Amino acid sequence: STTIESEIFAGAKEVSTINAYEKDRHIRQFDLLIDWGWFYFITKPMFWLIDTLYKFFGNFGLAILATTVIVKAIFFPLANKSYASMANMKKVQPKMVEIREKYADDKMKQQQAMMELYKTEKINPLAGCWPVALQIPVFFSLYKVLYITIEMRHAPFFGWIHDLAAPDPTSIFNLFGLLPFAAPAFLPHMGAWAVVMGIT
Repeated sequence: STTIESEIFAGAKEVSTINAYEKDRHIRQFDLLIDWGWFYFITKPMFWLIDTLYKFFGNFGLAILATTVIVKAIFFPLANKSYASMANMKKVQPKMVEIREKYADDKMKQQQAMMELYKTEKINPLAGCWPVALQIPVFFSLYKVLYITIEMRHAPFFGWIHDLAAPDPTSIFNLFGLLPFAAPAFLPHMGAWAVVMGIT
């Protein structure tokens, strides 16, 4: 007779729990139980960084802020290059307008003149886009980490923020809780964090 043994995992998809099962039960790639997304190779290290910073700060909010600062610092040289390229493009803008007006009826000559201008001024029109495009998978991965991991569920931050996973409980319509009434449901929700982000 043949005996088939099966095991079922029924529990929270907590990274530490999944890793413990993977190690104890010798289940290969059990960590894929968590949907890390297309950018698995970026998303998983991003979670590790946030988790490590959480262990250091003792606060997930600070860990997320620190991760954002670290990622921005890593990409600063690329972003700086992108801004420099955009500034160079702005300088030659009058010449580009002149070429467009001069060869308005001949698109072929217009393109040739533009290419000649780029060559003379040593400008790559795509140089401003690539550094920004490279950052997209990283910030998508950061969003994915915040969206799928349950470690931050019910994790407090500071002040009025008692749960990072919940929507901002404050509203601009009652002056962030200073006025003694709840904002009407038909009004769009605009919490303090949205206002802070707009100011900065």
